[in-house]
Amino acid sequence: MSYEMIAISMFLGMLALLLTGQRVFAGIGFVAVIAAIALWGDRGGHDLAFTSAIKLMNWFPMLTLPMFVWMGYVMSETRMADDLYRMFHVWFGPVPGGLAVGTILLMVLVSAMNGLSVAGLAIGATIALPEMLRRGYDKVMVTGIIQGGSSLGILVPPSIVLVLYAMIARQPVGHLWLAGVFPGLLMAGLFIVYVLIRCGLNPRLAPRLSPDELAQITWGEKLRLLRAGITPLVIFGAMMGPFVAGYVSLVESSVVGAVIASAVAVIKGRWTRTIWETCLRGTLNVTCMFMWILLAALAFGAVFDGLGAVRAIESFFLEELGLTRWQVIILMQVSFLIMGMFLDDTAMLVIVAPLYIPLVRALEFDLIWYGVLYTITCQIAYITPPFGYNLFLMRALAPDHVTLGDIYRSIVPIVGIMVGAVISAVSSFFALQADMLQQLGIWFMGSFTSVYKGQYEVLWLVLVVLAAVFIYADRLTVIGLGEDIATNIGLNYNRMLLLGTSLIAVATGVVTVVVGSLPFLGLIVPNAVSMVRGDDLRSNLPWVCLLGIGIVTVCDLVGRIIIAPFEMPVSVILGVLGAAVFIVMIVRSTRAR
Repeated sequence: MSYEMIAISMFLGMLALLLTGQRVFAGIGFVAVIAAIALWGDRGGHDLAFTSAIKLMNWFPMLTLPMFVWMGYVMSETRMADDLYRMFHVWFGPVPGGLAVGTILLMVLVSAMNGLSVAGLAIGATIALPEMLRRGYDKVMVTGIIQGGSSLGILVPPSIVLVLYAMIARQPVGHLWLAGVFPGLLMAGLFIVYVLIRCGLNPRLAPRLSPDELAQITWGEKLRLLRAGITPLVIFGAMMGPFVAGYVSLVESSVVGAVIASAVAVIKGRWTRTIWETCLRGTLNVTCMFMWILLAALAFGAVFDGLGAVRAIESFFLEELGLTRWQVIILMQVSFLIMGMFLDDTAMLVIVAPLYIPLVRALEFDLIWYGVLYTITCQIAYITPPFGYNLFLMRALAPDHVTLGDIYRSIVPIVGIMVGAVISAVSSFFALQADMLQQLGIWFMGSFTSVYKGQYEVLWLVLVVLAAVFIYADRLTVIGLGEDIATNIGLNYNRMLLLGTSLIAVATGVVTVVVGSLPFLGLIVPNAVSMVRGDDLRSNLPWVCLLGIGIVTVCDLVGRIIIAPFEMPVSVILGVLGAAVFIVMIVRSTRAR
């Protein structure tokens, strides 16, 4: 049997064992040892397992794993996360969607402390979800943000997933943490912006705290909750601050976090024998599980390296199929999305690490960059219907009236935000590699200089959208009046809302790709027509089109004349004019009330 067939047999055998319900480490380790015995004899199998165990034990950063797990268990069992949420409840309650914003921050922090998205999801579903549902928050929105927020925890340090990746890829953990913290916080910020915008447009989705409740909360109570809730943040800062500043090593930083968390629990009087036993058992279980998984992964990877499977795969993709290295990377991420429907991040990492990490190195990609890309892809896979790992966990933890359909719908905007962030990051990376960041920025600005034959034909799709809007104009008008009114007259609210959103997405996407961004146009033109003619969409549609054409034409002429013979992008002129008009419209509507 050739080495290629042996490698394929190993991979298929591993998958077969996993499909039978065997534990991940057992299936992978068994296949690795059996393959080593078949290839190199009895001595080879023994030496492989022993060498992998010694390599694991000699990896000093492995000591961080039990420390971080212990810290997460202590904070969870001593209800520090509860204190943090109560603080968010009081301080963010008066803000539209404030509890949802606080929940996102809670999910990110708790998941980061534990290093597992499951931990954040469990706390969010048991603590935050019932409280928000009781206060009238929309169940679809809140289940989505809990799942999205908890998934970010594996990217924000101290992430156990990145620690495991560092072990397998032999990369510095500190570099991976620093590379992951900004994308993680950026996505958390995007989730918060999404909540604020959506709740600002539709306050019924997230009612504020009532004036009576606010009046009952004194400043003394607020400060007391602030002191209690800020404790996890202080622990996180005391742990990460010295490490980022370079005063302590990674292992020392993890010990600092574990010791401070335990000391705070004792000072607060929450340390009991039961909590001690629970934290110790949980830490030992999780640590041993990860060590067994890493041991199996190292053994499996050693056999693959010995067989030359990575070189064969590289030759297959690049030479036989003729794919570029970027196409290979895209296929690898697609495989993560598929596996993420059935497996957690650790299992995925262990299964594909022997194949992917050497291949990434051979394709001359930075392994730190790929570690962050892998983690983000796992986050998306967790919450991608129909079989996302976190989707079913949320269904198991959520109340009975939160259906699986609600959970599927809740995650659509969250996945869209995450995928958009990834696409934006990859585009910026391409532009940086090709020294075209300036050209990319120019392309995003609205301008008609790039509209020429061969480029503008796709704009005809906008006419199709316009015709569809005219046909469904009356129904879309009713949708704007709210779900209750639409349902009472026999209209399928969700279906029409999906149709309207799809039409808007197609028209906006086509115009943005061909022309670029045209700021404020969609805000001021329809509202200006409605202020004059009312809210009848069918009769307003021709006037909206004519006014929009006129404003864009005038702004384009101004951009061509103001610094002739040079041309300013139409988006610059439209942004200045649109901002002024929009402010005037807001002031007039406020005075009218």
